[in-house]
Amino acid sequence: MLAISSQRGFNVLSIILTIVAIALVLGIGYLAINPEKRAADKRNKQRLSDITVILKGVEQYTRANQTIFPKDITLDEEEVCKLDAQDCSGLVDLSVVKTYVGTLPVDPTISSANSTGYAIIKTTDGHITISAPHAEYGAVVKVTW
Repeated sequence: MLAISSQRGFNVLSIILTIVAIALVLGIGYLAINPEKRAADKRNKQRLSDITVILKGVEQYTRANQTIFPKDITLDEEEVCKLDAQDCSGLVDLSVVKTYVGTLPVDPTISSANSTGYAIIKTTDGHITISAPHAEYGAVVKVTW
């Protein structure tokens, strides 16, 4: 007499192992594909966080001073000077916001002794825009208040 097996198809363990193997291959593939772009995206996110901190400091200063913006912010976009810089010529001095931000963040790829690598402008309609001109992969990183 022939024995007929009653087991058909896959068992639960083999399905789980297959799913784990696929997830592992996809995870390794994700890490291997364009790590430079992922690193740039991470730096761009840091830039967004940094310029938001600067903007909040400008906003708090302005509210505390009867809606008067820091005096160096003009209609021309200029980079922001570091708080500990030796020379702020050609840069916007935001040392008045130190009380509100503690220290001004610096772009992750900038090694300037004086510039933060972030730019600020007062728009013609009275808003303040801070941008990260060194954003990577064509990203536009800016905030406006």
